[in-house]
Amino acid sequence: MDQEFEEESKIHLDMLAGRFIAQGMSPMDAHFAARRQFGGVTQVKDELREMRALSAVVDILAQDVRHAFRQLGKARGFTAAAALTLALGIGASTAVFAVLDAVVLRPLPFAEPDRLTAFRSADARGVPHQLSYPDFFDYRKQNEVFEHLVSYRDADFTLSDSLPPL
Repeated sequence: MDQEFEEESKIHLDMLAGRFIAQGMSPMDAHFAARRQFGGVTQVKDELREMRALSAVVDILAQDVRHAFRQLGKARGFTAAAALTLALGIGASTAVFAVLDAVVLRPLPFAEPDRLTAFRSADARGVPHQLSYPDFFDYRKQNEVFEHLVSYRDADFTLSDSLPPL
Protein backbone atom coordinates (compact mmCIF):
# COMPACT_ATOMS: atom_id res chain seq x y z
CA MET A 1 0.00 0.00 0.00
CA ASP A 2 2.91 2.33 0.70
CA GLN A 3 4.24 1.72 -2.80
CA GLU A 4 0.80 2.51 -4.29
CA PHE A 5 0.69 5.73 -2.30
CA GLU A 6 4.18 6.69 -3.50
CA GLU A 7 3.15 6.14 -7.14
CA GLU A 8 -0.14 8.00 -6.74
CA SER A 9 1.45 10.96 -4.95
CA LYS A 10 4.14 11.15 -7.69
CA ILE A 11 1.37 11.24 -10.33
CA HIS A 12 -0.41 14.05 -8.46
CA LEU A 13 2.82 16.01 -8.06
CA ASP A 14 3.61 15.61 -11.76
CA MET A 15 0.09 16.79 -12.69
CA LEU A 16 0.40 19.87 -10.45
CA ALA A 17 3.86 20.64 -11.83
CA GLY A 18 2.46 20.29 -15.37
CA ARG A 19 -0.23 22.87 -14.58
CA PHE A 20 2.32 25.30 -13.21
CA ILE A 21 4.57 24.80 -16.24
CA ALA A 22 1.53 25.49 -18.48
CA GLN A 23 1.08 28.77 -16.57
CA GLY A 24 4.62 29.78 -17.47
CA MET A 25 6.77 28.60 -14.54
CA SER A 26 10.13 26.99 -15.00
CA PRO A 27 10.16 23.20 -14.43
CA MET A 28 12.18 23.57 -11.21
CA ASP A 29 9.89 26.31 -9.78
CA ALA A 30 6.81 24.33 -10.86
CA HIS A 31 8.12 21.26 -9.04
CA PHE A 32 8.65 23.22 -5.79
CA ALA A 33 5.27 24.97 -6.11
CA ALA A 34 3.57 21.59 -6.65
CA ARG A 35 5.23 20.17 -3.51
CA ARG A 36 4.13 23.23 -1.50
CA GLN A 37 0.53 23.00 -2.71
CA PHE A 38 0.32 19.22 -2.31
CA GLY A 39 1.55 19.43 1.29
CA GLY A 40 3.85 17.17 3.21
CA VAL A 41 3.96 13.76 1.58
CA THR A 42 5.11 12.19 4.83
CA GLN A 43 2.20 13.68 6.81
CA VAL A 44 -0.33 12.45 4.24
CA LYS A 45 1.29 9.01 4.31
CA ASP A 46 1.04 8.93 8.12
CA GLU A 47 -2.65 9.93 7.98
CA LEU A 48 -3.35 7.11 5.52
CA ARG A 49 -1.57 4.61 7.80
CA GLU A 50 -3.69 5.78 10.73
CA MET A 51 -6.87 5.35 8.67
CA ARG A 52 -5.81 1.81 7.75
CA ALA A 53 -4.95 1.13 11.40
CA LEU A 54 -8.49 2.10 12.46
CA SER A 55 -9.94 -1.11 11.05
CA ALA A 56 -7.28 -3.06 12.95
CA VAL A 57 -8.26 -1.23 16.14
CA VAL A 58 -11.91 -2.18 15.62
CA ASP A 59 -10.89 -5.82 15.11
CA ILE A 60 -8.81 -5.78 18.30
CA LEU A 61 -11.67 -4.18 20.20
CA ALA A 62 -14.07 -6.89 19.00
CA GLN A 63 -11.59 -9.58 20.07
CA ASP A 64 -11.25 -7.93 23.51
CA VAL A 65 -15.03 -7.82 23.96
CA ARG A 66 -15.37 -11.49 23.02
CA HIS A 67 -12.56 -12.41 25.41
CA ALA A 68 -14.17 -10.37 28.22
CA PHE A 69 -17.50 -12.16 27.78
CA ARG A 70 -15.76 -15.54 27.78
CA GLN A 71 -13.97 -14.65 31.03
CA LEU A 72 -17.21 -13.40 32.59
CA GLY A 73 -18.86 -16.69 31.61
CA LYS A 74 -16.12 -18.62 33.41
CA ALA A 75 -16.32 -16.54 36.62
CA ARG A 76 -20.05 -16.60 37.21
CA GLY A 77 -19.85 -15.53 40.87
CA PHE A 78 -17.85 -12.43 40.02
CA THR A 79 -20.17 -11.69 37.11
CA ALA A 80 -23.24 -11.92 39.34
CA ALA A 81 -21.65 -9.70 42.01
CA ALA A 82 -20.58 -7.12 39.43
CA ALA A 83 -24.01 -7.10 37.77
CA LEU A 84 -25.75 -6.78 41.15
CA THR A 85 -23.44 -3.93 42.16
CA LEU A 86 -24.09 -2.11 38.88
CA ALA A 87 -27.84 -2.66 39.17
CA LEU A 88 -27.93 -1.31 42.73
CA GLY A 89 -25.79 1.67 41.82
CA ILE A 90 -27.87 2.54 38.78
CA GLY A 91 -31.10 2.04 40.72
CA ALA A 92 -29.95 4.23 43.61
CA SER A 93 -28.77 6.95 41.23
CA THR A 94 -32.08 6.85 39.39
CA ALA A 95 -34.06 7.08 42.63
CA VAL A 96 -32.01 10.02 43.90
CA PHE A 97 -32.35 11.82 40.59
CA ALA A 98 -36.11 11.20 40.51
CA VAL A 99 -36.50 12.77 43.95
CA LEU A 100 -34.17 15.64 43.10
CA ASP A 101 -36.03 16.25 39.84
CA ALA A 102 -39.43 16.25 41.53
CA VAL A 103 -38.40 18.41 44.49
CA VAL A 104 -35.75 20.79 43.19
CA LEU A 105 -35.60 20.93 39.41
CA ARG A 106 -39.25 21.08 38.38
CA PRO A 107 -41.06 24.40 38.79
CA LEU A 108 -43.84 24.74 41.33
CA PRO A 109 -47.24 23.64 40.00
CA PHE A 110 -48.72 27.15 40.15
CA ALA A 111 -49.49 29.57 37.37
CA GLU A 112 -47.26 32.32 38.82
CA PRO A 113 -44.93 30.79 41.43
CA ASP A 114 -43.04 34.09 41.85
CA ARG A 115 -46.17 35.57 43.45
CA LEU A 116 -46.33 33.04 46.32
CA THR A 117 -45.83 34.46 49.80
CA ALA A 118 -45.22 32.76 53.12
CA PHE A 119 -45.77 34.37 56.49
CA ARG A 120 -45.63 33.32 60.14
CA SER A 121 -47.32 34.37 63.29
CA ALA A 122 -45.27 35.88 66.12
CA ASP A 123 -46.09 37.16 69.61
CA ALA A 124 -45.50 40.72 70.81
CA ARG A 125 -41.82 39.97 71.54
CA GLY A 126 -41.29 38.72 67.96
CA VAL A 127 -40.98 35.07 68.95
CA PRO A 128 -42.56 32.92 66.20
CA HIS A 129 -45.23 30.43 67.23
CA GLN A 130 -47.60 28.03 65.54
CA LEU A 131 -50.70 29.63 64.11
CA SER A 132 -53.84 27.94 65.35
CA TYR A 133 -56.45 26.80 62.86
CA PRO A 134 -59.16 29.13 64.28
CA ASP A 135 -56.76 32.08 63.82
CA PHE A 136 -56.05 30.95 60.27
CA PHE A 137 -59.75 30.79 59.45
CA ASP A 138 -60.13 34.33 60.88
CA TYR A 139 -57.28 35.55 58.67
CA ARG A 140 -58.89 33.90 55.66
CA LYS A 141 -62.26 35.56 56.34
CA GLN A 142 -60.73 39.00 56.74
CA ASN A 143 -58.29 38.65 53.80
CA GLU A 144 -58.48 41.48 51.27
CA VAL A 145 -54.96 41.23 49.87
CA PHE A 146 -54.28 37.65 48.75
CA GLU A 147 -56.20 35.52 46.25
CA HIS A 148 -56.01 32.41 48.42
CA LEU A 149 -54.67 31.50 51.85
CA VAL A 150 -53.41 28.04 52.68
CA SER A 151 -52.12 26.77 55.98
CA TYR A 152 -49.82 23.93 56.89
CA ARG A 153 -48.09 22.88 60.07
CA ASP A 154 -44.69 21.32 60.31
CA ALA A 155 -43.31 19.77 63.45
CA ASP A 156 -40.07 18.07 64.40
CA PHE A 157 -40.32 14.98 66.53
CA THR A 158 -38.34 11.87 67.35
CA LEU A 159 -39.75 8.37 67.51
CA SER A 160 -38.28 6.30 70.32
CA ASP A 161 -39.25 3.81 72.96
CA SER A 162 -39.52 4.68 76.64
CA LEU A 163 -35.84 5.68 76.75
CA PRO A 164 -34.79 9.22 75.86
CA PRO A 165 -33.49 9.66 72.32
CA LEU A 166 -29.73 9.57 71.77
